[in-house]
Amino acid sequence: MTIVFLLVTGASLLALSGRNLLPKFTAIVLVLALGVGFFISLSRFLSRHDQVVASLARHHAIAKVILTIVTDPATHAASVRGSMLRPESVSFNARLSRIEMSDRVYVTRVPVYVIADRAWLGLLPGTRVQVEASFIPTIADVAATLRARAPPQIIRKPNVLERWAGRIRSGLSHSVDSLPADPRGLLPGLVIGDTSRVSRSLNDDMRTTGLTHLVAVSGANLAIVAALVTSLLRRTRVSRRFRSPIAISAIVLFVIVVRPQPSVLRAAAMACVVLVAASLGVKASAIPALATAIFVLLLIDPTQSISYGFALSVFATAGLLLLAPGWSRALERHLPRWLAQAIAIPLAAQAMCAPLIVALSGQVSIVAVLANAIAGPLVAPATILGLGTALVSQFNEEIATFIAHIAALPTMAISGIAHRFAALPFAAIAWPKSFFGVLLLAVITVALVILAKRAARSRRILIGTIVVFLSLLLPSLSHPGWPPKEWTLLACDVGQGDGLLLNLGQHSAIVIDAGPDVHLISKCLDELEIKIVPLLILTHDHADHVEGLPGVLRHRKVGRIWITPLDEPKGEFRRILKWAKKIPITHVGAGIRLRIGDYQIETLWPNGVEDSPNNASIATLITKSTLNQSPLRLFLAGDLEAPAQANLLASWRNHPEWGEIKVDVLKICHHGSANQDPNFLSALSPRVAVISVGKGNMYGHPAATTLSALQRLGVYVVRTDQSGSLAVAQRAGDLVVVARGHRAWDARRR
Repeated sequence: MTIVFLLVTGASLLALSGRNLLPKFTAIVLVLALGVGFFISLSRFLSRHDQVVASLARHHAIAKVILTIVTDPATHAASVRGSMLRPESVSFNARLSRIEMSDRVYVTRVPVYVIADRAWLGLLPGTRVQVEASFIPTIADVAATLRARAPPQIIRKPNVLERWAGRIRSGLSHSVDSLPADPRGLLPGLVIGDTSRVSRSLNDDMRTTGLTHLVAVSGANLAIVAALVTSLLRRTRVSRRFRSPIAISAIVLFVIVVRPQPSVLRAAAMACVVLVAASLGVKASAIPALATAIFVLLLIDPTQSISYGFALSVFATAGLLLLAPGWSRALERHLPRWLAQAIAIPLAAQAMCAPLIVALSGQVSIVAVLANAIAGPLVAPATILGLGTALVSQFNEEIATFIAHIAALPTMAISGIAHRFAALPFAAIAWPKSFFGVLLLAVITVALVILAKRAARSRRILIGTIVVFLSLLLPSLSHPGWPPKEWTLLACDVGQGDGLLLNLGQHSAIVIDAGPDVHLISKCLDELEIKIVPLLILTHDHADHVEGLPGVLRHRKVGRIWITPLDEPKGEFRRILKWAKKIPITHVGAGIRLRIGDYQIETLWPNGVEDSPNNASIATLITKSTLNQSPLRLFLAGDLEAPAQANLLASWRNHPEWGEIKVDVLKICHHGSANQDPNFLSALSPRVAVISVGKGNMYGHPAATTLSALQRLGVYVVRTDQSGSLAVAQRAGDLVVVARGHRAWDARRR
């Protein structure tokens, strides 16, 4: 990546001489000087990285360090390095400047990722701290991960501008508190790049639809700020010689507020080059300006050369400058200008960034161009109103909140676009992340660009291209459908939590647990067109089983709710009562029998008062009996752990009326944690084990010991973290399982 940047920027910087911005000889000397300086700086960085920090990380060393906070400490980064984080952890990026060992002191300047406790929340970027920390190896674009072992000792507080930026960000955050969940998280992301409140479901849907760049503040946001400042300066008739310095100052302040993200730095540097050229009376070309910005930033901070964010920003900008104008002019022959630009701009950015996105995410978004074309016009009003909210919040909170509610309208529309497009079949397809996979996509992209260029010149070729595209797409859509019509049990992919359904037909289902996310469970139920829930069972009151409750209740008729006798944690219990205040709620334990449709439901646990929410989970034995199929037995028991499992097994054996112990389908307790009773698993001897678990979760679920135990028993194991939502069904006497969107059925015969 570094070599590519050097070749492109070096060649383009020479083009400055062709624009009369620099004499040719001066441009050549400048390129050579910058190149030598860059390589010296980069070699020093790599030397420090390899010899000191990386070595300490490999040996998991503990040292006293001095570091400067770069990004706001927050609790939202679990999805990035979740296996290292606990629920109470916070994380942030920092710049490591000093390492003190028992006998040595190292002075360095490398980026690190820091995991700490909640005592670090509220510290502003620019704060320099000293702390004892342990070093952990990392594969990300930082030298190492540090785990703080103590509260921070502040050496230097942030300066005046950094404290002012903190107040601006805090003001915007408070102003959106009363907004619905999606705009509450998305608006700060659009305006200042603060994604700490963006829900997992919205984040996933934006990634699927190629809209993630909207919350990575970049050139579009900076262009809006620069345009507002420039327009204001012209209206106030400020002298031309002062316009560029004032505009540059505004850009610097904006960068301080939104934090120096790679895309922001690229856009700011590029804008400053153009403004400096304007102040000298020279019309600067965009390509040399981009090249100069890249070169200067790499010279100042060589670590940008290994940053995906920086690379994506550069490639997207290059696409907008090199491809979009020509494509827009070609499309204008057949389409209105506004529509041609709406198609050309996201298409150019997607074409340039597709290989990098695949290398990073392993998927190709099919709907990205269309989603960006529709969402694009909504970004400017949301950003301008969001900026207004942030500024006004410093003077009047009521007015700021009012503006925030107006800004929520385009923001809600953007989130709605993300949710709707992500729900489409094959919104994104998996793609190999290997070198050959990236190379193949690059070749396909070039071929499509050539084809699109020719298609834009001829309606006949354009129609032919559409026909070819549909002929390739339609076979992909000819899968059995979701869900399979015979489904009995369905495990919704709700991340790290449980959300299970029993099919009653006629748009009706029994729901067991609601998962941790309102949108994920609601999306699953909406997709299945579930409108009636005669019974909702919340196995226990932990957040990963009940926080999605409003999503179950949304636009659906719920008959009754069963909850565990142990009302712990108290906060979650009160939230359940608040959300379901109009629905009958019953505390249930062992001994309840109820028949709904084809299902006989028996509660086997809890048998008394348990001391923990997990062990107080409601355990149900569910038997489905129909005329044309053999009875199907399912056992669902929330997060029961080994002690409660052993007690339940003993009770089961002492109560013959509960029937045979063996079951067909077992929902593995507690997301497949290691806290399982092997005798319990052996006694149940399920044909299929369903594990509802979040991908990359911070707890290491499912545990290797649990998976090994199931493998020894010959159980067919399916997991939502690997296959997404899962449906279990009976077909022609066989028990079958199908994952969301898969063509083939995987059958497990006994």
